[in-house]
Amino acid sequence: MSYSKPSASPKPNPIREVYRQKKYGLFVLYIALIVMGAQLAGLIGAVGAVLIIGGIQYIQGSEHSKRWKWISSIALLIIGILAVLFVRSLVVRTVIKEWPNAALSGTLSQIPYNDQPFVSSSTSDTTTSSLSGTPYIDQKAGFSTQYPKDWTINHYPDGSNVDFEDPAQDTVGAMTISAGPAGSYTLETYSRGVLYNVEHSPGGSNLRILDSGTTELNGKPAYEYEFTYAYIVNGQAYPFHGIELIALSDGTGYAIFVSSLEQSWATDLPIFNASIATFRY
Repeated sequence: MSYSKPSASPKPNPIREVYRQKKYGLFVLYIALIVMGAQLAGLIGAVGAVLIIGGIQYIQGSEHSKRWKWISSIALLIIGILAVLFVRSLVVRTVIKEWPNAALSGTLSQIPYNDQPFVSSSTSDTTTSSLSGTPYIDQKAGFSTQYPKDWTINHYPDGSNVDFEDPAQDTVGAMTISAGPAGSYTLETYSRGVLYNVEHSPGGSNLRILDSGTTELNGKPAYEYEFTYAYIVNGQAYPFHGIELIALSDGTGYAIFVSSLEQSWATDLPIFNASIATFRY
């Protein structure tokens, strides 16, 4: 008499199983977990959600009391979500550290970038007589510049940015210099990221890039964008003109943002150019 080992029965799909058992609360929970996991953490979140669902289903099929099952399921859900977020943060940090240019998202890749020299659509000279006699020096960020005469200076609380603002109410001219760690990002990736932040800054809308291209800042490679945008205040749109100049040096990224109302751009641009020409880092 021969004996053959019975084949193992396939494990039931937990989502299909709870639906078949008319446990619609669990069914909705499982579907919601997968959707939210994918939205919060992409593929890592979706895989984590499936593992959590499997664990919950195992607990629900045990012989413990109903109270124990639900307490254990909730605990597993919380621990699982925290674990997924932790793993995702580790993966993101690793990617950014080891392969920073691979972190360029699909949205960021839509920001234009070309290797041609920057040619401004605005014509202007420099007006050095409009600059302050004493340069602004930032020892921590490692740069110095001469800013427009009589303009006010405002520092960000975290020390990452400094604003130079025209006190005249009819021009709203401003220059912001930012300095921060750039890691091993290329100039292309860093420049696209800077303009992406400009495009998504609070109050700004309808960003239109006029020109972009390679240039120099303090004799070193840099990248420049020129654009117009609308700034919304109390439902009123004000047309602005601006330039963003980006450079990298020894792991630090520098971004010089200048802007003013479109009506005063031709007047302010020579002053901006004169100030940018004195920038040292």
